[in-house]
Amino acid sequence: MRLLRLAVLIALVLACNSWMLAFDPGIHVDDPQGTGTPVGLTFTFTSDALGGGLLSFTNTSGVTFVNLQIDVPPPLPLAPITCGGNAYIHCFQQATVAEFATIDFFGGPGILNGALFQIDLGATGWTPDATFEAFANQAISTPEPGALLMLATGASAAWLRWKSLRRY
Repeated sequence: MRLLRLAVLIALVLACNSWMLAFDPGIHVDDPQGTGTPVGLTFTFTSDALGGGLLSFTNTSGVTFVNLQIDVPPPLPLAPITCGGNAYIHCFQQATVAEFATIDFFGGPGILNGALFQIDLGATGWTPDATFEAFANQAISTPEPGALLMLATGASAAWLRWKSLRRY
């Protein structure tokens, strides 16, 4: 009976998460077609009136953007932020504070000097008319490996506790 309850609970959580993820704000950095606004190592951009947008830029800094750090305003309503694209191999949400979150893009070829790139905020999900700040070639701090170890330890302890209670 407990196993059935656990299975139902897991199914509910997964169903709710998949429904919620469909509306999560996202940010993608890709290679576009056409022309773009010239930018240097630091630039800002704004979401549209719906809280989304598709913006094109040209790297005119004189150097390749080996990484890109974007400080994003909190989405409205608050939701997990997704990131991706084809200009960089990796992206992750570095930090969240009340005023903004930091999304880091790194790895891969980056954005060559003179190359076009595009930032896709999706159709909606962000605060309307919000300002985003971007910084190229900043030092990026990666997540601590200890965080994964703590998660695994906690999950193992919970599983062992569940196993010991199940025997009785």
